[in-house]
Amino acid sequence: MRSAVLRLFGRFSLVVCSRPVSLGNREAALLAILALGDGVAISRSRVAGILWPDSSESRARANLSTAIWRAKAAVARHGFDNEVLLSDASQVWLDTQHLWVDVQEFRKGAITKLGQLLDLETLGRAVASMELYAGDLLQDWDYEWCVLERESLRELYLRTAEAVVDGFERRHRWDIALRCARKAIQIDPYREQLQRAVVRLLLRSGDRATALAQVSRFARLMRREFDTELDDSIFDLFHVARGSHSHGFSAGGNPVEHCDFPPMQQLPLVGRLAERQYLLATLEKARNGAGTGVFITGDAGVGKTRLLNWFLEEWAAS
Repeated sequence: MRSAVLRLFGRFSLVVCSRPVSLGNREAALLAILALGDGVAISRSRVAGILWPDSSESRARANLSTAIWRAKAAVARHGFDNEVLLSDASQVWLDTQHLWVDVQEFRKGAITKLGQLLDLETLGRAVASMELYAGDLLQDWDYEWCVLERESLRELYLRTAEAVVDGFERRHRWDIALRCARKAIQIDPYREQLQRAVVRLLLRSGDRATALAQVSRFARLMRREFDTELDDSIFDLFHVARGSHSHGFSAGGNPVEHCDFPPMQQLPLVGRLAERQYLLATLEKARNGAGTGVFITGDAGVGKTRLLNWFLEEWAAS
């Protein structure tokens, strides 16, 4: 049974025999480097060069020897019978038989290839991996090697989230898919594919008001951070939801029969994102008993009638 736990997601934490171990910065970094290497032995010269890049090789190796001794001593003071950190004259490594590492467990269940139909067992492991992601890797460290690993693991997490959302959505488990998508956008709120998934899943669940609020928040975020507007194709999701009987949407989570209704012969409305958001927000207020008037004005030919027709379709669908 492994009684030592090393966590690298969020903030560094080493717990031995249920008690936290206090380590110096270099000792903690040493364990993190070895853990990110999945416990494989790494040469002393390489580790020393990473930890003390501005020192001579002899000085860096001497510093490494001191750090190894201090880390071993800190673990031993907690009465742990097994050594977590192992070394010889040329290499240093972790004893993963007695040490549980969150990053290593995360990688075991993460999804590395997208576009595959995943079975429930694989999806279950992936969800368990996502639960281990308590935040970006060593989020308060700014070492160069740490930043690179942080970005790599974050991308792996987001790809896993996308695969999990797709997998459960295919199985009509909107609840699990939505929970995973929402957790993922807390890590990366700019990930449009996941933001669209949240909106789509809310619509599948019949919650148009929350879906609209999600679009509005995402639009404000993109405008504030990047001074850009959303591609208004995100509103196509609302049209698909409105035509659920021909697109397989269902609030109850079950597929519905396909109906071959003839398509409307009209060009899709494009642009006017801000106006459409305002009109949809007004529609939701009206549905909640807080109706108001809207005056649409503009030069001839700018699309006032088409915008109004689009709004009337939304009103009829609601």
